[in-house]
Amino acid sequence: MKKLKGVVLFLLLASLITGCFRSTKKTATPEAVLKTNTNADFFIMENTVYKNAEDVQWVKDIPLKKGNFLGKTNKTKVKRNFKNWNATSLDIGTEVYKLEGREDIVLAKKEDKYIPYIRYVEG
Repeated sequence: MKKLKGVVLFLLLASLITGCFRSTKKTATPEAVLKTNTNADFFIMENTVYKNAEDVQWVKDIPLKKGNFLGKTNKTKVKRNFKNWNATSLDIGTEVYKLEGREDIVLAKKEDKYIPYIRYVEG
């Protein structure tokens, strides 16, 4: 009986502890991104930060096949009060496309080149 109580107590404590460490990922705010890097290159789409990923090695290693058109940036050099399609560096009118096979990466068309931007999350 003593062993059973010990096992039940252990399971109860283990479930309580693991419940406290639940992993949640949420999108980062533009202000938080700028706080860590005042020169960060990103834009906002669907209330989510998409950060330049052209120097991220694993992104360089995947094929960048352009998918459907998503929209265009409408404001540049933004540093606060961000709205969808506002950008910190991209020119006004920069076209953004889906990356085929990925939900977390999009492509921004700069002249004749496509730059990957990755959804930026905290946690």
